[in-house]
Amino acid sequence: MQFIKRGSLYLLRHKIKSLILVAIICLVSLLLLAGAAMKQASENAFWEIRMAASEKLVLQIDTDKAEYGQVTEQEWGSASVYQGDYITQEIIDKILTIPGVSEIGSTISGGFFGAAVDFEYLPAQYNSSTTEYGALSPYYLTIDSEKADSFLNGYLQLKEGRHLTAEDDNAIMISSELAEYNNLHVGDAITLYCLDADIMGYDALVKLEIVGIFTGTEGKGENAISISGRAGNQGFLPYKILERVFGKLADEFGYESIDIFVNDFAEIQNIYNQVSSLPELRNKTLKLDIDSEDYDVMSTPLNSMRGMINIFMVVILLLFAVVLTLLLAAWTKERNKEVGILISLGIAKRNVIAQFVAEVLIISSVSFTASYVLSPFIENLASSFLRQIQNVQMENMDQQTEEILPSGAGQLDASQLYDQLTGSYSQKEFDFQVQIMPQHYVLSFTVGLLLIVISTLLASAKIINMKPKELLAKKD
Repeated sequence: MQFIKRGSLYLLRHKIKSLILVAIICLVSLLLLAGAAMKQASENAFWEIRMAASEKLVLQIDTDKAEYGQVTEQEWGSASVYQGDYITQEIIDKILTIPGVSEIGSTISGGFFGAAVDFEYLPAQYNSSTTEYGALSPYYLTIDSEKADSFLNGYLQLKEGRHLTAEDDNAIMISSELAEYNNLHVGDAITLYCLDADIMGYDALVKLEIVGIFTGTEGKGENAISISGRAGNQGFLPYKILERVFGKLADEFGYESIDIFVNDFAEIQNIYNQVSSLPELRNKTLKLDIDSEDYDVMSTPLNSMRGMINIFMVVILLLFAVVLTLLLAAWTKERNKEVGILISLGIAKRNVIAQFVAEVLIISSVSFTASYVLSPFIENLASSFLRQIQNVQMENMDQQTEEILPSGAGQLDASQLYDQLTGSYSQKEFDFQVQIMPQHYVLSFTVGLLLIVISTLLASAKIINMKPKELLAKKD
């Protein structure tokens, strides 16, 4: 074991070189730890998306196949009546019998328009009144608001109360902005005026109980042109509100669109085939699609981030290998006479190589210990780094959204705002918490040691293959 003693004494004699190697190996070890931990954090976020995005089947009316009645002029404008098929409860019940289907959801944008009777909507640039009670604002009709895209993708979050269910018929969910503006709380009653019901001769005043308050609209739409164009003025109503307001007339219609959720996305194609072959859908003006839009939108920037992390780790490893090999080769070249004397004294070349390896292993042990001590600092730094990348990607998506939606996110009309509230163009924001786990230390230290040993062997190969006389004749 003399080679270990010789190696230790050499390191003590060359403190500056030793400290430089300690610093280099420690830095690379920290970068490898950060890369491995960031990769794990991105994988966790990716899995979170898989759970939240809820890839699903969407069954909806096919407007390309359906026919519309003749356009007629009414006192409130022109109109035509859809004369195609709707999704009935019979169809839903049949779909629920298919193995692998977990549940059915449906959320329709702009399914109900109401004016505020005993409260006030958030103001807009132009607060024009279209009814005696003021401007109309669109509401979403839903079977289960918890399954609405806006809640599944994290764009909206339930703050107080509960979600709407299929059993509700007099409930409403409103934004926290609207609740605070009117000092409303869960359990309070509000009244909406329905212009459509008034025109058709039904009771137009709809009294509702606030069962839930959601967040997520804050800071979106303060500069909206109209009341209906401000996200905070929109809310969720149960489908049964139609039956309550329009009575038997609502029985003539079904759902325009339903979401079919599955237990295992790997089986979604098989379930798609089974739903498509149902006799109840034959010759109907309905179409079935596999919807992975939310997953695609949310996962695209994350996939980009994962790619960047992989490139980062490869670049670090390559740079480390090249720099360490060149550095060790330069320093080993200065030890020609030392190696020549050792070999002349009868010390085997393998022992000389073992001494070189022992030196870098001693340095590595010090470096890895230092990197372990500094790892909490790297965790915080890596977390901040991932959040900054996420912010840049979300800003880029916002710019792309502004190009897609010319009127801007804060100045959308009612039809454009539906997409804004459902989160179709939103990005799920992750609170990246990078944690360096034991397996990350094992991975980093193992890869580091492997590269160090290989670099040492490559750096010492040339002089080890030379004869003692050649080594002693060379100048350091």
